[in-house]
Amino acid sequence: MKFLCLLIFFFSLQSKAIVFYNEWTFDFEKKLNVACFEQDGDFCHRLCGDFEDCQVDEPVCENCVANNLLMTKIFFDMGREYVNTYEFAQNDELLELLRSGEFVSLDSRSVYNLVTGHDSARVQEGFQSLCYNGVGYPLVLFSTKRNRIDKVKFVSCGVDTFHMSDEPNIDFENAKANLY
Repeated sequence: MKFLCLLIFFFSLQSKAIVFYNEWTFDFEKKLNVACFEQDGDFCHRLCGDFEDCQVDEPVCENCVANNLLMTKIFFDMGREYVNTYEFAQNDELLELLRSGEFVSLDSRSVYNLVTGHDSARVQEGFQSLCYNGVGYPLVLFSTKRNRIDKVKFVSCGVDTFHMSDEPNIDFENAKANLY
């Protein structure tokens, strides 16, 4: 328990103070909203030329608009196979992805979730398990190639953004010992 409290305290000291959230416009265009606070206004300025809040156009992800195996895997395995590394994302890494325009953002309320009911408890729980700080709707950023979903990159947990991985740590030695 002490370790968990120290870990949360350590992460709160390194807060990036950039919050990401997405929205759909009345023209059915998806926007990634970026809210920067005073200590990190430079991020918004470098991304959009504004020091506070800005929007980034998010292209439609072609293979996300389907009930396919990949999307099923993403929404069912979020928090199990797609995990937070708790390694802070650097502003330059985020800028590179967002400026490229080759990304898609997903949360438990995503319109791309054709697998379960909209914002179902199971999917919501998987996304929420990515963040230690109880954020209601963590936002996961994937890179795309030619408007098709590619690799999981980051998770926005409120004011903290971390690297994600789709390679959960597996203790092969322990697993092998349990087989015999």
